[in-house]
Amino acid sequence: MLLGFSTVDFATLAFCLLLLLVIGSYFSSRQRSTREFLLASRSFDATPAGLSLAATTLPVCGLLLLPTAGYWIGFRPIVLCIAMWLSALVMLPFILPLYSRLAPISVYAYLEHRFSRSVRNSALLIFVLWRVAWLGCLLAVASHLLSSALHSPGATVALVAIGGAIVTFYVFLGGLRAVVWTDAAAIGLLVAGLALAIVCSGPNGDGPQTSVWEVAQQLHRDSALQLTTDSGWLQSPWLVWLALPSMILWVLSLQVADQSTVQRLLAAKDETSTSRAYIVYCAVATILIPMCCYLGLAMLAYFQQQPERLQPYWVVNAATDATTGELLQDPNTRAPYIRPDTDIARDLDSLLAAGAILNPNTNEVETDGDRYRRSTGEVDASSLATIDPIPNTPYAEYRIRRGEDQILPTFLGQILPAGLGGLIFGALLIAGFSAFDSGIHSASTLLYIELIERSNWGSASLARWRKKQPQDLDSADELWLVRRLIIAIGALTTLLGLIFAAAGGDAAFLLGLSVTWGGPLLAVFLLGVFTRASNATGVQVALIVGTLVAVGLAIWNSLRAPTVRDPLFSQVWPITINFLATFLVGWVASLAIGQRKTRDELRGLVYGLGKLGVRPEVVEEAMPEDALAANARWR
Repeated sequence: MLLGFSTVDFATLAFCLLLLLVIGSYFSSRQRSTREFLLASRSFDATPAGLSLAATTLPVCGLLLLPTAGYWIGFRPIVLCIAMWLSALVMLPFILPLYSRLAPISVYAYLEHRFSRSVRNSALLIFVLWRVAWLGCLLAVASHLLSSALHSPGATVALVAIGGAIVTFYVFLGGLRAVVWTDAAAIGLLVAGLALAIVCSGPNGDGPQTSVWEVAQQLHRDSALQLTTDSGWLQSPWLVWLALPSMILWVLSLQVADQSTVQRLLAAKDETSTSRAYIVYCAVATILIPMCCYLGLAMLAYFQQQPERLQPYWVVNAATDATTGELLQDPNTRAPYIRPDTDIARDLDSLLAAGAILNPNTNEVETDGDRYRRSTGEVDASSLATIDPIPNTPYAEYRIRRGEDQILPTFLGQILPAGLGGLIFGALLIAGFSAFDSGIHSASTLLYIELIERSNWGSASLARWRKKQPQDLDSADELWLVRRLIIAIGALTTLLGLIFAAAGGDAAFLLGLSVTWGGPLLAVFLLGVFTRASNATGVQVALIVGTLVAVGLAIWNSLRAPTVRDPLFSQVWPITINFLATFLVGWVASLAIGQRKTRDELRGLVYGLGKLGVRPEVVEEAMPEDALAANARWR
């Protein structure tokens, strides 16, 4: 059953999902060419492009998880807002003008002109493989969060299939316009819903009767920026001097070398709109991230002051097997006694008889069920919880051991008026799907460019499928192919989502996957833009080294078994090490081997050699009126 959600919440959640199909259908009639389908004819103003950029990027850092992160660490994720504004110092004067003036469809076209076709193909292959795997994991995680809210873990697989089908269908219908306006709608719903939730969580509503900030101070969650630490710096990933550089690299990896995000910026109608869209993105993130963190602190105050509202599954001290260290299993079912779908209130006596529940403070096997019940006979979750004293204070905290993904939907269902909880959770879910729709669209874009624009084989195959001569193919035929690619990529990522769901892929793995592979690609782009000495041979060596380092770090990170309570577990080190290794190897290798291009060949491609984005051989072409048609080689 849904934890605190009403029928109205269900209806609101269904409305949010239906909205996706309505938007896709609305823009379907406009899709008459690949230029419209892939880039919306480069017609977006700054606001929708910036809102879409925020919806596409923020789920990568855990927009679905930020309220839960706020529960555990308060406002410390605000360092991400600082990183976004600092990244603008690179994006606004250098990267965005370069991309706007070159006007490619594929961002990896830059690598071909700066280095070689082989570098472009290598980077493209890394991105597509990484992005498709990441999309499958994202779909599984978003579906898992919804199934946790439904308190039905077995529903995850069905939700993956349903979510994948819905997203693929509206992208198939409406192209980039549907994607962008869906993202914008999600951000609008999310901001409005979070604002109402914060109001309802105040002491004058149904929320905690002590101020949220007062509880945060009592439980040491009131620090926004961690400047010092009493423990080792390896155990303090939120130290500003440690987190900020890694966060900047993470943001840049998304905005410089990721087709799914850059494509929104390329769809802006001019260079000024592109820059303003990035500012809108930073501003929206600066609003959303603190709101999510504050909502997490409101959840903290709510459950700590009313511990009887905690769910028994979250707090119960479950017995473990002395040999394996795993949760104690039922010998008949071979499944743990304590599972997300275990009804502890109903099965309390049988669980105690089996020795599956320990005393919350002594860790001894408990047999007396009466101490966990109220006079009414109902199970009192607060009596099952371990109470941890806060050092050097008179305060204590009820320990939550598991079920972090249920805290948010439970809180929304209990604290908010009917319908509002479903609205907020639906907006969060659509925001999660925003990254999924962007990934499907961008991967299909890249495959179209490689199969049709740059491959005679692709054009010949399309002609056979459409029963035409290659010279008779028109925009309708190309649009037909792009839409089939959408279906193929959507089906593939949904299949991967089903595999990840069956394998138990979680949010921690998703965060690790999102940051592990961005470093090498970012390093190659920045080598191209800011160094004249780098050449194709050196960069190819760097990509190989960076990929091997990324694989090693991904394996290392998975063996660490981190938790979502520390969202920076996979961001502090992997992307920093990946980036530095790739950048340094690429620069040193370029000095030792290979041949650099001449100044004239690099003009417009490297900072300091002419105006970024203006190539000598295309200065006289009609780039402002129809950059994509006039410069097909940039695609």
